[in-house]
Amino acid sequence: HDDYDSLKLASISVGKVASSINEAMHQAYKRRKVIDIQDSFYPPIVLVDAFRTLLKQGTLIKQCRRDFRKYTFFLFNDILLYASENPVTNTYKLHNKLLINNHFMIQDVLDTDVRKNQLKILSQQKSFIVICESKNDKLLWYQTLTNAIINASKRIDKHHQKKNSFIAPIWVTDQEANNCNNCKVYFTLFNRRHHCRCCGVLVCNSCSKKRMNIIDDTNHSNKEQRICD
Repeated sequence: HDDYDSLKLASISVGKVASSINEAMHQAYKRRKVIDIQDSFYPPIVLVDAFRTLLKQGTLIKQCRRDFRKYTFFLFNDILLYASENPVTNTYKLHNKLLINNHFMIQDVLDTDVRKNQLKILSQQKSFIVICESKNDKLLWYQTLTNAIINASKRIDKHHQKKNSFIAPIWVTDQEANNCNNCKVYFTLFNRRHHCRCCGVLVCNSCSKKRMNIIDDTNHSNKEQRICD
């Protein structure tokens, strides 16, 4: 047919327009999702960024200094947030924001008789262990975090990234040590526990007199932090 070539070109053009519209709608939906999460935080925080997208959201139990606490984790393509939920106001309070860069890592933790479905999250800002709801949930978090790390490594210009390779240690919990890791003195109400900011062990005040300026890619403070002898 004489009009076949023209119709074919028109069909291709319509297809391209339709694809562009679908892509624009998809991007608008992802941006709206980030805005909705941003609006759910109090005190307010800024989350909206031109290239930021949500990858996964869910509840994980985080190992803290004194106990295990439940937080809502928000995994974006460039950051990982965890927050506590206020059921009365239906809002979230931010506890920490971790950059997903070349120093961010995820590691498996073998099951024990006491705890199962654990993962190690390591970063320059903070490192800790989390407990997932199930084996399948652990696998999904591990895969999604791993993909985020891989994509971040492609996006980051290694030539311009700072060469500081410091990774925050996972702190020993208060329940795991009744004695100083160095001198073995017993901890009491007056002889308090202190965490070394370099290795995470518990030491007494006498064994942690030294201070060191620990700066990561997001911390430009000159405040010196406690380290063990």
